[in-house]
Amino acid sequence: MQQNELSKKNIIIYVRRGLLELEWISPILEKFHNSKYNIYFYFKSKKVFNKVKENQFYFNFIFKIKKKIKINNLTDDIFLKTLRFFLKKTNFTNLENQITEKLHSFEKFVKKIDKDLTVNNISFLMTEYDNNDYTIKKLYYDDIREKPKIIFYPSAPTIRDHNISQDFKKIYANCLFLPSKKSVPFWERKVLDKSIINNKFGLPQFQENWIKNFKIENKTQKKIILLSLSDVQEKYKKIKHHYKNFIKTLDSLFAYLETKNDVIVLIKQHPNKPINYENILNRKLRFSYFEKSFMDGVINSDIVVTSFRSSASIYGSLLGVPTISIQNHFLDYEKKKNIYSLLGFTYIAKDDEDLKDKINGVLKNNNNNIFNDQFLIGKKYFDTNNSLPDDIFKEILKYE
Repeated sequence: MQQNELSKKNIIIYVRRGLLELEWISPILEKFHNSKYNIYFYFKSKKVFNKVKENQFYFNFIFKIKKKIKINNLTDDIFLKTLRFFLKKTNFTNLENQITEKLHSFEKFVKKIDKDLTVNNISFLMTEYDNNDYTIKKLYYDDIREKPKIIFYPSAPTIRDHNISQDFKKIYANCLFLPSKKSVPFWERKVLDKSIINNKFGLPQFQENWIKNFKIENKTQKKIILLSLSDVQEKYKKIKHHYKNFIKTLDSLFAYLETKNDVIVLIKQHPNKPINYENILNRKLRFSYFEKSFMDGVINSDIVVTSFRSSASIYGSLLGVPTISIQNHFLDYEKKKNIYSLLGFTYIAKDDEDLKDKINGVLKNNNNNIFNDQFLIGKKYFDTNNSLPDDIFKEILKYE
């Protein structure tokens, strides 16, 4: 790195899980790139990097704006990691803690990304909220002059219900951006200082100048149904009569869709809870798996069918696509209320026949009165104005 480049502003983007972590921040990063900031991407693992690599748009985007990409390797710091393991096994707690502190030194983290970088010439460390990496906590508390500010931002659009009992782990940040003001009470229980919650709420990835990157101009004449269903936890699969009804709904849905010759059915797997449809339904599916971003899929679909309590329904509302949620089969064990249906983002099917009936109604344009309100709800709870990327960019600069 040339010496004159050290005087420039530098940003580290820490990606820990995958593609969703790039959606909200990308329109903002474009502003930083145009303002001559050096943007360094740190990927938690090769697996995480490969998830992004599968998406052509975002892969090309980060390569256009990046200064450098660092992919964490399991063999990095192998000596220290091995030593810590043995110290833990032999109960040398003090020595083990010393090794842990050294492993999570932010100076060490920076040098892994680029040997010429220092903590003092980095303006911001940006990462998805709920990143509990100890390195971030250590940076927050370390007494370092001119250290980078920690900026936490959203990934998928969500509204968090603060009334639901959860493990409220604290987060360590200097600034927290939220997609919706509706989620503030939830996050107030997780931050150390409520003043770090920034008042620029919204979803910059849904402003018109950005979503045009994903629209297909010459779309097929057939209706496209996007299935975005997530598997249930293993403990619920043990409740045979409930899980059996869940499988029955899936089988009924696929049997119905196979009778439709005028539709294209795409399956978008949940990144963390994919369903092995072929195995559980014992049938060969005649549908395609959708590998691009979820936004990409929704924009170009005519219907979205998603799971109970899934934030995926927000995409449909914001992009003007009717959204139907399958019914909840685990009423005794799951949360009975669905915040997204209560707020009007989605319609929940009453049973298998109602699910098929509502899909059929959308295909025939007969359910407009049910779904029209969905398209108004998104704008009520989320700011998607074209000025939002500029507004958030300027807000971040205030922390410099």
